[in-house]
Amino acid sequence: MPKLYDLILYGATGFVGQQAIAYLAEHGGTQLRWAIAGRSQDKLASSASAAGQPDIPLIVADAQDHVALARLAAQTRVVLSCAGPYALYGSKLVAACVAHQNALLRHHWRNPVDSPDD
Repeated sequence: MPKLYDLILYGATGFVGQQAIAYLAEHGGTQLRWAIAGRSQDKLASSASAAGQPDIPLIVADAQDHVALARLAAQTRVVLSCAGPYALYGSKLVAACVAHQNALLRHHWRNPVDSPDD
């Protein structure tokens, strides 16, 4: 079954999520079908507007709501997660992505002064 989106950006209302929205808006081109997701409709709308993308589709899905996450995963080929901390908020999203056979990418922030061996 074809997916509605190529990519859903989950955790789009935080700092990294907002940076990712701006990047996708600038570099995604016209062929990329994408949406943003998170737990607050109002915050998602605000983040989309702030990035100059008021018409981007919004998907409300709390990290603890397995039904909402399954619905999210069913709509896309790839989920890019910027929600954190990932250890607390990631396992249900991973399960939803596995169940719907889509890729899950997660942002991993690394302090630039850390050594490569950390």
